[in-house]
Amino acid sequence: MASVTRLPHFCGDPDNISLVGQSAGAASRILPLASKVPLFKRLACLGGQFLALRALPAEAHEDIYTRAVQRFGLGDLSPLERARRLASLSRQELLDISFLPSCPIIDGKVCTAVPSFWRL
Repeated sequence: MASVTRLPHFCGDPDNISLVGQSAGAASRILPLASKVPLFKRLACLGGQFLALRALPAEAHEDIYTRAVQRFGLGDLSPLERARRLASLSRQELLDISFLPSCPIIDGKVCTAVPSFWRL
């Protein structure tokens, strides 16, 4: 199992981890199943479809970020100022950029590949 720091008042067993997810939470919990290091023992998915939440490589995420920066005219800001501005977007502003996908990233650690029905 992955190394987990034991919290003094939690009294949990770091070698006996169960995850539960509903809807998008369920779909995102399936992605770590492709990890080479076992991260948990049990998984309960309540709804959700991981094939609808396709993980994308870092290059695709860079393109999504670039389009968001262009959409909000943040190209002249420093990376820190961009991050602050993007983090402060209102609900309506986020709805206005719904054409930009929000997908997990294939990071090579937790999500190493896109799971499929044949490779779980």
